[in-house]
Amino acid sequence: MPDDTSALPPLPAAGDGGSSVLRLPALLHRAALPDLCGRLEALLRDHTSPPVVLDASAVEGVDAVLVETVARLTLLARRHGRALRVVAPPALRELLWLTGLTQLLDGRPADGPPGGDRP
Repeated sequence: MPDDTSALPPLPAAGDGGSSVLRLPALLHRAALPDLCGRLEALLRDHTSPPVVLDASAVEGVDAVLVETVARLTLLARRHGRALRVVAPPALRELLWLTGLTQLLDGRPADGPPGGDRP
């Protein structure tokens, strides 16, 4: 499988309303995940505006690699105490629902448990 990290879209300075945006490439491969994590860490470090937006709208194949990418990037943002709002196509929303991972779309930071208090 070729290394597609050079095909990743450039980091934009900011999105609407001052949010930082990380756009996923149309063709997403697991090999690109370390670079995407590095790009997200740079956004989290360099932009303090909440939330960071993960734009998955251009991704052509909704599969386990995309679910893993969204999950890992969400976890990374939460470890930094930041929210990650996912712009997801309907097929990704459906797959996350089927896998029980719709909480990845809620954009909550790590400072509170998703869904309210836990015992």
